[in-house]
Amino acid sequence: MTAVRLLFDEDADHRILRGLRRVAPQIDACSVIDVGLAGRPDREILTWAATEGRLLVTRDVHTMTAEHAAFVQGGQGSAGVVFIPHDVPIGRAIADLILICGASTAADWGNRTDFLPL
Repeated sequence: MTAVRLLFDEDADHRILRGLRRVAPQIDACSVIDVGLAGRPDREILTWAATEGRLLVTRDVHTMTAEHAAFVQGGQGSAGVVFIPHDVPIGRAIADLILICGASTAADWGNRTDFLPL
């Protein structure tokens, strides 16, 4: 069982990442900035996340939804994407991400797209 590891893209609210790191430091979570992917195209971020087995966290519903669907249809295989809409409170998003990481495995998220709140 491989643990869920997270990658926050530039569109994600990074207050969620900071809060997650503070209350659940055991969760492996990083941002595209941390790994040198800031400003890179969605496809490149999806490729890196898939290669590293990281569930992508974003709020970019406008472009990432279609890009992820095309990525999966292309047979590349994805580690999944979780969208956090703007209206989801930060505390709720953190709690849901903790739940995802504690109650599922990386395999549960392969090629999946989901939205918070759970």
